[in-house]
Amino acid sequence: MKQTFSFLILILVVSSIHSQNVISEPDWSQDGKSIVFTRGSNQSTDIFISQLDNRNEKQITFKSGSNWNPAWSPFGDKIAFISNQNGNPDLYYYDLVYDTIIQITDSPEIEATPSWWSAEKLSLIRFNPKDRSRKSLLIDLNGNEETMVPDSSMQCIYPRISPTGDLMVFGGKTLNSQEQFHLFKKDLSSGEVTQIEDLPIVSYNPSWFPDGKQLAFINQSSKEVSSASIYSYSLETNQLTQLLECENGCYHPRVSPDGNEILYLDGWGKDCKGIFLLNLVSANSKQIK
Repeated sequence: MKQTFSFLILILVVSSIHSQNVISEPDWSQDGKSIVFTRGSNQSTDIFISQLDNRNEKQITFKSGSNWNPAWSPFGDKIAFISNQNGNPDLYYYDLVYDTIIQITDSPEIEATPSWWSAEKLSLIRFNPKDRSRKSLLIDLNGNEETMVPDSSMQCIYPRISPTGDLMVFGGKTLNSQEQFHLFKKDLSSGEVTQIEDLPIVSYNPSWFPDGKQLAFINQSSKEVSSASIYSYSLETNQLTQLLECENGCYHPRVSPDGNEILYLDGWGKDCKGIFLLNLVSANSKQIK
């Protein structure tokens, strides 16, 4: 039986725990020489670091429960992630210098998809399972927070702040509507929010290019998860370009620090073939995990 996009979005945002032992959620190191990713099952998911030149791996989480949504910091010294090791999905980070894990938040709600804004601040989503509302928050390493999308009528997923720090892009939809998620940008100075694409049926999981002028993101054009493909969007020309289609759907694109490659998943869950690398110059892909 095939999953529908509404179910898939919930799984991608709230958790990345899979039904079998698979790898997922790759992200780049600041120097582009390593990646971080998750590996696990529905019982437990852990986070690993792998060097691209020799593929040596290091596991960085060992607690009971699951750990997911890893995000490497811009200075390369920390990896933020979500963990339910203390019962509820909260925000943590791993310090690569001191080889230690620090808990940042302790919320009764569900937190997901952290993304670094600066060396000391992250954006993330906080999900309330009672009313199914989502808030986009900016949180520093001491747990101090502010709301990034204060409009209570708008649901938000995958907030990503631009490398220049002046824009935030996110998947958004009107609360309790029958609409699906599309990409919006928010000017962090004026507060103006603008929809930037209207592709069928749902778009989400954006990743900035290093110049802050382009995005890569996922668009799912039908209710079948295999329809998910990778697009790019130019903020200067408003041009949309389909970059890649995958047999079982493409997921979780992450643009490299030099802007020349994109990490992505070919398939999801039991259908995931692994982590691949798309070269934007040659348009060739290769599997790396």
